[in-house]
Amino acid sequence: MKALKILLIGAIAAISMASTAQAAGKDFAMGLDAGTLGLGVQGTVGLSRHFNLRGVVNGFNYSNNGTSSNMSYNGTLKLLTAGAMIDYMPWATSNFRLTAGLLYNGNRLNVTGTPTGGNYTINGHTYTAAQVG
Repeated sequence: MKALKILLIGAIAAISMASTAQAAGKDFAMGLDAGTLGLGVQGTVGLSRHFNLRGVVNGFNYSNNGTSSNMSYNGTLKLLTAGAMIDYMPWATSNFRLTAGLLYNGNRLNVTGTPTGGNYTINGHTYTAAQVG
């Protein structure tokens, strides 16, 4: 839920940047994406013929619970990536660019497993669920 809030704040900021960029006569582009980093929004402002300023925010949350082989599993995946970059395009008629910037990676994966009963064999030794914990 936190990543969704940050994603929405990023979208609002990008829209605000759009109106500011249009008022100043600069080029502006905004896009939505989906990929391995989650759902995202990105914005680009043309600073000059050779420079662009870009911002990106991606996020996604997923939780799952299950049971397998006398084990109960709980897992949570939280993806959050944000960044600001500047592009330098030495040739204005080419798609070639050099990019520098900063990225924040707040991705987290938490998985816990709890024995639900039965016996477990580890290295040839048998343990009860209470002994395993």
